[in-house]
Amino acid sequence: MQGDIELAYAALAMYSEDGSIHKDELMTLLQIALRDGSMTDREREILRGLFNRIREEDVTADTWGQLQAIRRDYSI
Repeated sequence: MQGDIELAYAALAMYSEDGSIHKDELMTLLQIALRDGSMTDREREILRGLFNRIREEDVTADTWGQLQAIRRDYSI
């Protein structure tokens, strides 16, 4: 539960800063979600909610590719 709250807060803070997300922020969120060695359904739900708000034209190609890889690798 604590990890879920931390992840949700971090996702909100990073996204609300400029309405987008950067690759280093994306990797930080992934590290938070995987801190205990696995990703829970709730953590997937939090990341899915964030990822669904991000548009390809609003991020770099590198960030978009990383986001898609995370979606694929972790079934988000």
